[in-house]
Amino acid sequence: MASAWPISSGPQEWAFQLFPAKYKRVASYFIAWGLSIFYLFATLACTTLEARQIVGLAAYFNETYIPAKIHVWAVGVALILLNTVINTFGIRLMDHLQTFSLLWFCAGFLIWLIVPVSRSPVHATAQEVFTSSESAYICAS
Repeated sequence: MASAWPISSGPQEWAFQLFPAKYKRVASYFIAWGLSIFYLFATLACTTLEARQIVGLAAYFNETYIPAKIHVWAVGVALILLNTVINTFGIRLMDHLQTFSLLWFCAGFLIWLIVPVSRSPVHATAQEVFTSSESAYICAS
């Protein structure tokens, strides 16, 4: 399972093991470089989305602030530098950050699951919400 994670060199190893002997080295080479290029663009895309969210929240909370593209760029660069510093010097913090991220994700999931159902104009019991096929209708309304 761990070898399937792309940054562990697992995919290129699997390509080397699974391709016919004639194509082993070529397949492994192109998969490794393809994943490297993919991670470059995925990192940039995720960082840009996060930067846009931060700048959008700043504009939301400050009515006089007018966002500009340079602000999104600057926040994106700051996020990349912050992540670089954490990954370089804060290796011991990574376990705690991963645990916090998991708990934050679970809390957010539960909030987004429970709040719309509990605020619904149609009052439903817990049994109806979690076992009835009509719960999709309740969440949508």
